[in-house]
Amino acid sequence: MTIVALKMRPWIINMRKFSGIKCFILADDVLILGTGMKMLSKFAGAFNATHKFLHLMGAKVAPDKSYNFGSCLKARNWLKETIWEHIDSSIHVIADFRYLGAHLTTRQATNSSTMDKRWDKAKQQLKKLRFCPAKAEAKVRVIHSKIYAGALYGVEAPGATPAKVASLTAAVVDVFKSRNNNHNANQFFSTIVASKSDFDPAAQIFA
Repeated sequence: MTIVALKMRPWIINMRKFSGIKCFILADDVLILGTGMKMLSKFAGAFNATHKFLHLMGAKVAPDKSYNFGSCLKARNWLKETIWEHIDSSIHVIADFRYLGAHLTTRQATNSSTMDKRWDKAKQQLKKLRFCPAKAEAKVRVIHSKIYAGALYGVEAPGATPAKVASLTAAVVDVFKSRNNNHNANQFFSTIVASKSDFDPAAQIFA
């Protein structure tokens, strides 16, 4: 993978010639971002230059393994209709995708299948933890180190709706007070156990 990154260094230097273009490499994956005025024309120039560079170095671009995305409907429609010069094919346009473990969305609405799966898994873990014969302090440590670490990984990218945060909060409260009808979450998190950091999922996301 290091050799691949070194071979792509000339590509990075070439991409710096395009204004409004940012490029990133992760092993054998490349990401090109175009922003600002005339972002589509800037992106098209950088994208075609990338295909040309890959062909010159003997690589073969697979259109079915490549994806484009746009932040507005006009951009998405243009990308769908464009036939790229060096591959003689269009490339599938997506609205959200997973990158570096986080789920990114290009739409205003919060949409993250990756985060939904992680939160569903966390709720199942919390349900099992409810019946675990352990003290409150031990359960807090498990939630902090294991459940929150998995559920909230990459949450900065897609964000979380209030409804999803509330459902996770309710699942955490149920671990300690499943038979209690006290719905004051703030009072619960401030009194359940002494902790160096805030135990509330909303505070964890903010932090």
